Amino acid sequence: MWRELDRKIFETTINTNDIPDNIKDVQEDVLKELIECKGCKKAYRIIAMELNFLRQLGIPVPRFCVDCRFASRHKFVPSPVFKEMSCMCVGEGSKEGVYQNNNTHGHSANDKCLHSFKTAYDVGTDIVYCETCYQKEVL
Repeated sequence: MWRELDRKIFETTINTNDIPDNIKDVQEDVLKELIECKGCKKAYRIIAMELNFLRQLGIPVPRFCVDCRFASRHKFVPSPVFKEMSCMCVGEGSKEGVYQNNNTHGHSANDKCLHSFKTAYDVGTDIVYCETCYQKEVL
């Protein structure tokens, strides 16, 4: 079940400008601080394991919270392109004759299924069924 998380708002104790740029200059007391995100201005923390990881790789302390970092990475993922398709079921098999159905799909033996839908699936040699025909085929 989907539900929105109940986010609590915390007062920040340090600004990202007050954190050293070089990880070698960052002290252990940064673990006790609530850092203000440079993007959304919400508070976030650095945990000990993260600080150790950053030190091992020589990476500076992040200036953005986890949500803002995720959003900035996610903007490089292309959005799906939806296209209108029709069910590829033609009675006993697929319309290309590539696949033979295992079950009856509710329409007569040689009739084409009339369901249409939008999908982001890129059809190559694969067969795309409507939900009704798919359920009858796999269940």
